[in-house]
Amino acid sequence: MAEIETVRRTIREDECDILGHMNVAGYIGLASDGGFAIMAAFGLGEDQIIAGRRQSFAVVHSDASFKAEIRPGQEVNVRSTLIEIGSLTAKFRHRVFLGDRMAFQTIFTCVLMDLQTRKARMIDDDLRRAMEPFLTEPD
Repeated sequence: MAEIETVRRTIREDECDILGHMNVAGYIGLASDGGFAIMAAFGLGEDQIIAGRRQSFAVVHSDASFKAEIRPGQEVNVRSTLIEIGSLTAKFRHRVFLGDRMAFQTIFTCVLMDLQTRKARMIDDDLRRAMEPFLTEPD
């Protein structure tokens, strides 16, 4: 499956720093929102996180590349995909675009966290099957 659009919105003034562009927290926030959106797409939405499975993927490592400035008032879209599924971990790629131009990319390595024990847990077969259609080859 190709990347899916997970976020589309206009950047607010309060997301920008004294340099006049979106600050680092804003880029990571967009990727985080993309992460929750792609999890919902494969069935691990808020209802499952809060009251169902009581599991969520949590970022343990990020590799980020900043390609272009994003300024207040610009519309961005985030495209997300899954690039690897392990036994306890998964890697998600989130790319932020200004129109057709990529402005930011990050790869989040995440563990599947049991929200009761607050520890990593194995990715169950049913969750793995739900995730597999979102798997793409890394660039």
